[in-house]
Amino acid sequence: MRSILNKAFFLALIILPAAAAHAQERPIQTRLFGSVQQLVDKGRIEAGSGYGAGAELSTRLWPGVRLRAALHYEVAGLEQAGVLDEWQWDYWEKTYIPFLPGANLTRINQELVYTSTDSIYSAVFEPTQKMNELRFSLGLTWEIPLGAGFTPYLGLSGGLDLYKRQLEMEEHWIKRFDLDTLRAGLDYEYPLDVLHFAPPKQGKRLFIMPTLGLRYTLSTSVDLDGTAHYVYYPGREAIAGLENLFNISSDSAQWFPFKSKLLLTLGLTFKY
Repeated sequence: MRSILNKAFFLALIILPAAAAHAQERPIQTRLFGSVQQLVDKGRIEAGSGYGAGAELSTRLWPGVRLRAALHYEVAGLEQAGVLDEWQWDYWEKTYIPFLPGANLTRINQELVYTSTDSIYSAVFEPTQKMNELRFSLGLTWEIPLGAGFTPYLGLSGGLDLYKRQLEMEEHWIKRFDLDTLRAGLDYEYPLDVLHFAPPKQGKRLFIMPTLGLRYTLSTSVDLDGTAHYVYYPGREAIAGLENLFNISSDSAQWFPFKSKLLLTLGLTFKY
């Protein structure tokens, strides 16, 4: 009897991991995820972070190897000193600032404040930058089941990034009225807020994206899936041939202000 139990236990050790691996190796999988991001090589940007969401479809090529196609949308806020010097905003530089009495374009772009020569008008300028990215990627992952429901994996992918970089200028103006110069307390200030939108900068970039991920089996058809992606945008000088193939202009690299970022995702993988 004891011999039979030992044999049954031995067979279970062989069969159960194989069955679990078979469940994880279903041919088609889809993943829905949310993400957060942080800049790594900031380039011209001082700081930047954001969030996003995406979907991924994968198919098994060989045991443990999957081909993955993903679509990811991200929104990030960027902080950059001197952004007005870079933007080449004709309305701001050639029309708006010259209209202000005694205004100096270079000083306003750097200090973001203005006071009229007669001190009646003053303003504080607050530029806000936002980056929207729609990213398409294609790549491979290698999975290594560890048992107990855990499956780490490594991946490498690349693709095309469609971006739109936007700049808003919020202005806080004050006009001062001195109703009686001989009597104190009769001064009056009238505040006014103005919002301007600069023409957006948009284009396309190619990227490379190494991936480190970990899945945990929740059921035979659903996994909890977390990943860390390093998204790197090569300079045009390194991939000029590829950029020409995708009809990517040199302006696209000029207006894209950072070089790499870390992307963390968490989502659910559905196995079919």
